[in-house]
Amino acid sequence: MEFDYRKPTLEVLELAYCAKRDKGRAEKLRAYLLGEEMLGMYEMLVAKKVLPSNKADLDALRERSAAQVARLSRTREEDPDNENHVLEIDKQMSEYFCQTLDMENAERTMARVEQQNLSSALRMDMLLCKIRMAMLLKNRAVLEEAMQAAGDLYERGCDWTRRNKFKVYEGVYLLRKGAFARAAALFSESLATFESPEICTYEKIVLYTIFTGLLSFEREELRKRIVQSSDVLEARDRVGPAYVLAETLYLCNYPALLGSLARFLDAISGEMYLERHRDMFCREVKLRAYKQLLKSYESLSLESMACIFGVSVEYVERDLARYIAADRLPCKIDRVSMTVFVSESAPNRFNELLEAGDELQRMVKKRLRRRPLVCVRSSRAFQGRLSLLFPCQTLGEGALGRVVLVQLKEEVTPDYVFLACKIIKKRFLIESRNAENVKREIDILNQLYGRPFFPKLYSVSVFYDRLCLLMEFCSGGELFRWIRRAGGLSYDSIRFYGAEVLLALRTLRSLNILYRDLKSENILLTADGHIKLVDFGMSIRTKNKAWLLAGTPACIAPEIIASRGYGPEVDIWAFGILLYEMKYCRTPFESTEKVSAEQDLYNSILNDRLSFDADVDKDYRDLVERLLCKDPERRLGSSRVEDVMEHVFFAGVDWDKMESLDVEPPAVPPMSYEGDARNFEYYKESIASFDFPPMTILEKRNPDLMKHLAGC
Repeated sequence: MEFDYRKPTLEVLELAYCAKRDKGRAEKLRAYLLGEEMLGMYEMLVAKKVLPSNKADLDALRERSAAQVARLSRTREEDPDNENHVLEIDKQMSEYFCQTLDMENAERTMARVEQQNLSSALRMDMLLCKIRMAMLLKNRAVLEEAMQAAGDLYERGCDWTRRNKFKVYEGVYLLRKGAFARAAALFSESLATFESPEICTYEKIVLYTIFTGLLSFEREELRKRIVQSSDVLEARDRVGPAYVLAETLYLCNYPALLGSLARFLDAISGEMYLERHRDMFCREVKLRAYKQLLKSYESLSLESMACIFGVSVEYVERDLARYIAADRLPCKIDRVSMTVFVSESAPNRFNELLEAGDELQRMVKKRLRRRPLVCVRSSRAFQGRLSLLFPCQTLGEGALGRVVLVQLKEEVTPDYVFLACKIIKKRFLIESRNAENVKREIDILNQLYGRPFFPKLYSVSVFYDRLCLLMEFCSGGELFRWIRRAGGLSYDSIRFYGAEVLLALRTLRSLNILYRDLKSENILLTADGHIKLVDFGMSIRTKNKAWLLAGTPACIAPEIIASRGYGPEVDIWAFGILLYEMKYCRTPFESTEKVSAEQDLYNSILNDRLSFDADVDKDYRDLVERLLCKDPERRLGSSRVEDVMEHVFFAGVDWDKMESLDVEPPAVPPMSYEGDARNFEYYKESIASFDFPPMTILEKRNPDLMKHLAGC
């Protein structure tokens, strides 16, 4: 049965849906019904007062309908004994009654046709026609009966064209009933083989796919079936607000989410099957965004959430309270601290973290017992007293504390021995919930002890109010400052520092350590000009994928931003950022916005291309472009660091000599004496401001360390 309406069924339905509130659409609908002789729908809409009663129109339609039926009846009676002739006329009459939406006569003639020995294709065509007619007349009983019969025929088997048509019909039927998950699967499957223009346009199916997909697809499915689907991208410009919303949610672009959601809700005004679900859709998308954000946290302040979404604290609190009360969001709100705790055990974590200092102390005693940590000549007078460490100046400050240059006093050694002392106040450690990070940093530094390109951790001391890490002092300062002073480095310098960093990354990968914070500020130069990677507070040791957002925003890899799970390839991305920065004195991806600067930066990382000078070295450019490939699977070095080492840019590098520090650095930092800290940023301060711990006897320190410091 090859009957098609000039307008898709759903377009006619939407004209009728909007006709009551839009006179222009009402007139357009009236003209269409008259032209197509759709008497049944005209009468139904007049009865429902969607269209005004017009006796002349109705009489004209009835007269034309009667004349056409009479003509077909006469033709049928011309050869009543010819079964093929009768079947063909009955099919034509069925088509005409479906067109005019004369339900009673359509069902009667279809019943006569179905008594014949019909092919499955013709039976499916008749059922699909009946479904369209039931949709237009809003006859639920006939619609469900026809859908059931078509579904049974689909299960028994029919040709692929009809099967693909039925997927669209069933999807629309399920969307109407609110069965979004099954509808989403059907719509998504039908996009590649769409053959149902009689019921709706291709753009409409894409719109329905996005709507139902946002309600039911998991994150990975959302990427495959919508955000990166070639079938959806084909209609991207024609379903703009819908696709933008899906992309915004998938990319975690939370500041733009609510605006995208509002534009989408405006766009579906007048969509008969979607508008009725607007409020529910709005709630579910916001809930999905909240869950997606909170998945990466144990706790998060309401103020931070409000800032992330660009709304007021009251708005976020009201939203979350509603979801929590309905048992839709597994978290709790602490009204005192105005903090969202993501799991039931999260509030108890605060009490657990109060004991973090003691836990750190036990860990230190266990893990640092194996190695003598400091090689300095000392008298037995030094019994672990911090009073014998003389603070010189601050080398750097961070969120948890500061790093201070200290000198061992003469009671310990007659030589000038300078060390870096990282001091963390336990109160900050507890309040910021970074105890686990510090424990991992100590463990990793302990494991890296004595390896080239990493600073030596000499001792860890836990006091009642703070934690002190005594480490090797790198007097050359941050590579960041040297890059800025020089206005960019030469290719030979980039090759040298890049090679040493690569060897450090190879060591980390061999130990299953994700650094996650490679940047020029975390690369220090020694007195003889070699590099040391520092600050392992964000590092983890794992063989599996990591998921948490971690790192410095300008150096974060796309897969971290997109929460797709990541491994050591993110350090390779950061290495590419470092190479670019060493040449151009800036990172390649930057924010141009003052408001929502971080999100703008993330968008740049995800979408922008690299820019180079016209005269840039081709080998250098090729290396950086391959390191900064946004697809982690295609990124050079994602499988092996050696792949990067074998790149032509590093041709001529003697890797064995480089690892044994036998290659002369391109520059040696200036210094007048061993403790010269001129290469660090200057902090105006007095010795009293160092606020060294008042507890002087380190009785609980590692015994091997005590023996070594005492010169035993």
